[in-house]
Amino acid sequence: MNEIFSFLLPFLGSFLFSRLYSRNYKRLPRLKIRRIEIFPSIKIYGSVKIIHFHHWLDFSILLLITIVFGRGILDSIFIKGLLSGPILEGILPSNNPRVIYKQDQSTPLKT
Repeated sequence: MNEIFSFLLPFLGSFLFSRLYSRNYKRLPRLKIRRIEIFPSIKIYGSVKIIHFHHWLDFSILLLITIVFGRGILDSIFIKGLLSGPILEGILPSNNPRVIYKQDQSTPLKT
């Protein structure tokens, strides 16, 4: 029973935080270095296309790393719950899961 709470509490917390973050995404400042945007999301701008690493993809990679190489704190169920919340929130049907897309007028390339 204790393990269930050790997973559910961080899972729900990170899920809700991710939900609030995605709703306020457009209000956050942008941090770009040449053709790579680092904040609020990771994007690589090509000449025609954009590669967008969504938060669900980032957290999936981190969760996979903790499963494969988990030792010490990385092996805790708390960390796995913390990483699982944004993954579930990001793959819900209301979000746009595209990773590679063409640049259009709404996302101009600024260098």
